[in-house]
Amino acid sequence: MDSRGFSEAPPAIIDALNHLSWAGKDAIKDGSYQPFNELLCLGYREKQSIGWHDDGEEDLGPHIASWSLGGAAIMSFKIKSKYWVYKERVPENYDPELPVQDGSQSWKQRNALNDLYKAGRMQEYETAKKKLFDDLNKKGEKTKKNGSAVLNLDLKHGDIVVMHGEDIQKLYDHEVKPKGKMRFGLTGRFIKPENIPEEEHWKGNFTIAPEKVYDGDLALFKANFPEED
Repeated sequence: MDSRGFSEAPPAIIDALNHLSWAGKDAIKDGSYQPFNELLCLGYREKQSIGWHDDGEEDLGPHIASWSLGGAAIMSFKIKSKYWVYKERVPENYDPELPVQDGSQSWKQRNALNDLYKAGRMQEYETAKKKLFDDLNKKGEKTKKNGSAVLNLDLKHGDIVVMHGEDIQKLYDHEVKPKGKMRFGLTGRFIKPENIPEEEHWKGNFTIAPEKVYDGDLALFKANFPEED
């Protein structure tokens, strides 16, 4: 897809990048933050939404920041089906020392079961294990391929969500459903330079004057992006 460089972008795009860059730096404190060199700007009309997906393209770095402007929406996360289904539904094959992914099938029950094993409470462990497999083999549960959302975020005008780490894209899908009317989603991403043609590296370069760098000042945000009545 053809794109324009930040040097060609209108002021509103640079201002959005300014806010997203602040959010990324403020949220990611482990030293791995890399300045965004791509900004996606998508508009959603009333009732338009984006279904379950991830942002785990190989070209991208491990963090993404998304700014929601306009109408309200719900952003939900659920574990991917290939990680959600507990495949070993045979008590004899159960391994209480394997890690359990949060949000996977019967994950809370399996964590509690594993805790009994680690504590050496073997009689309680065997009883709980039998109940786990009885529950897993109930009609309907055995054929389930997807779980419900494990996290729902109520997005209002001006909210920014920062997703950090490769696992959130590897293990989880997310979707955004509108609650209001026109909504814009502006997403800052870092594309690995080795995956960008050398002659296009300039597109991701930008400079913001020190006195204009956004620092989280809410009054400045409200002045630039007033809410509609």
